[in-house]
Amino acid sequence: MLKRPKCGLIHQNGFLIYSYNEVTSTNDLLMQAGKEGAKSGTVVAAKSQTAGKGSKGRSFYSPPEGIYLSVLIRPGARENASKLDEVPPICPYLTVEETQLITPAVACAVADAIHDISGRNVGIKWVNDIYSGGKKVSGILTESGVDVNGERFYVIGIGVNMYPPEGGFPEEFARNTTTVFQKKQDPVINTIMKDYILESINNRLNQIHGRDFLYDYTRLSVILGYNVEVHPLNGDEPYLAEAVRIDRNARLVVRTSAGELRTLNSEEVKVSPREHPEDKTTTVFDLTGRMKTD
Repeated sequence: MLKRPKCGLIHQNGFLIYSYNEVTSTNDLLMQAGKEGAKSGTVVAAKSQTAGKGSKGRSFYSPPEGIYLSVLIRPGARENASKLDEVPPICPYLTVEETQLITPAVACAVADAIHDISGRNVGIKWVNDIYSGGKKVSGILTESGVDVNGERFYVIGIGVNMYPPEGGFPEEFARNTTTVFQKKQDPVINTIMKDYILESINNRLNQIHGRDFLYDYTRLSVILGYNVEVHPLNGDEPYLAEAVRIDRNARLVVRTSAGELRTLNSEEVKVSPREHPEDKTTTVFDLTGRMKTD
């Protein structure tokens, strides 16, 4: 099980948060804890990672003073990790089909937090990246496992680039990566951002049944209406297609040059993302209207 961290152990709204200065990977630590029976709402947070994980087996660059956290959920579990009175379960019961919506729902949660804490315009690149100003500011990685009792669980990893690293980003990241703030803020801002992300995750997970989050997920898309390069999972040659819509299961529907409609599940798409046009003239998030719990 997880060792008690020197940085603190916090009970908060059903979450039990283990905070560390530095870890190899918050996802790796929490996946192991999940296999050993850690409860829904267990969180591992760190100020930096030495072996952060990205999608498709890539590494996630994790300089100091960023926000790196992983959240364990067990859809339908009645008991949260933090036994606070009158706190509803972190995640409702989800069907197998609905579990595919965890990542896009959490993408909305992270976008909520970044926008409302910093005021920055944000967008979502299907399926799991948050963009601002045409560059990636945050990434999400969801993994699943089975514990010693045969129960499936999910670990949602979130990385947010809060400030430019000393000396700048490495060359391979500099062109397409940005940060929430351009200079260091009061350290309390990181705590506020982390707490906001967790609160937003709780709200957005409870929107999965009704697909309520899909309104924001679609509106914030930085690729709909643009051509994308699709990389098939079977290793076939990439092809160009227009991103047409996002369906009720958060799958991306594209139209090939031959006019054929194809539905993508987890293929990689590449594009030069740009901010959603509405970001420039409207307030994207109305927390009182759409961030509701069932």
